[in-house]
Amino acid sequence: MSTEQSQRADLRFGTIPGMLAKRAAEAADHVAIEDGDVTLTYAQLAAKVREASASLIAIGVARGDRVGIWAPNLWEWIVSALDKTLEDSSVSAKMLEMGMNLGKHALAGR
Repeated sequence: MSTEQSQRADLRFGTIPGMLAKRAAEAADHVAIEDGDVTLTYAQLAAKVREASASLIAIGVARGDRVGIWAPNLWEWIVSALDKTLEDSSVSAKMLEMGMNLGKHALAGR
């Protein structure tokens, strides 16, 4: 591995998606999320994020696109937020966080 590749790898683990990838590799079976009856390990969370990212790519979302998340604070929100920035995919879309308390007129301006 070249010095440049090594520096990129170090930088990647300093990001949220990079930290998730590292945690999934090092502690795959440890609990990442507990939400009501749902418990996800780091490996399961990483797999769900990859699935969501692949779904966005399949419908044509590309690098730089904006994707809104209008959902309650559940585990699915975390997956949705993480899949927008997944660095090893071509998505890297910009996430528009939209709280459930916003009305349709406020959402239209985003």
